[in-house]
Amino acid sequence: MKKNLAQGQRVRFLRSLTGLLAKDFCERYGLSLSSLSKWEAGFNPLSLTSANRLVAIAAENGIICHLSWILHGKGEEAKVLTEENKAVINKLNTQKQSASTSSHTFENELILVSREIELLRTIHQTVEVMSITDDSMTPQFKIGDYVGGCPIDLASVKKYLDFPCIVETEDKKKRLRRIGYNNKQFFLFGTNTGYKGGPLFELSPNFSKISPIFWHRMHGVINEDTTAITYSQAG
Repeated sequence: MKKNLAQGQRVRFLRSLTGLLAKDFCERYGLSLSSLSKWEAGFNPLSLTSANRLVAIAAENGIICHLSWILHGKGEEAKVLTEENKAVINKLNTQKQSASTSSHTFENELILVSREIELLRTIHQTVEVMSITDDSMTPQFKIGDYVGGCPIDLASVKKYLDFPCIVETEDKKKRLRRIGYNNKQFFLFGTNTGYKGGPLFELSPNFSKISPIFWHRMHGVINEDTTAITYSQAG
């Protein structure tokens, strides 16, 4: 029974945007043709790892694809970058290459980060961006890093268990945390057991917005390719 037909149609649509036949698509990106066929036919659902892989492949082809869309059909449909978007990306990449060969300063990095965030907001209208101001999620996310993600339907939270998310609760507080679930209760947790700045574990949070991370800008690192604005690690 094809329980995942709608998801399969999204996978097929995303592949069609690359202009590749199924066999060529799999050969180029090291995927199993059998797995792709079953995804597209709706027989097998995408795992979070597989969905992230498809999002990364989309980015390599100049296609913007939200994780929440490919998994659940929520948010903006996958689309090819416009020529205007590409021009902005190329300009930003040129600036990054120039910055990488010159002296690195905080001011230069801040300018590049602000332009990258501006690009994100142009392409993803609903994106949530936050700067990391504590060490509660080290070693993966450090002070001075920036992260971004797009809000998901709260009914699909269980699809993102143990995935880094920007979480906003009803008290308007935002933090970067992973989400867990046990005994019919959600909880938030950080990854640095030595963190002393506040609660690292929160039971039964009242979610108002959850944005899984797809963009991570590490402090002090000038990315060479802005096209691949994607978080492709499942946890």
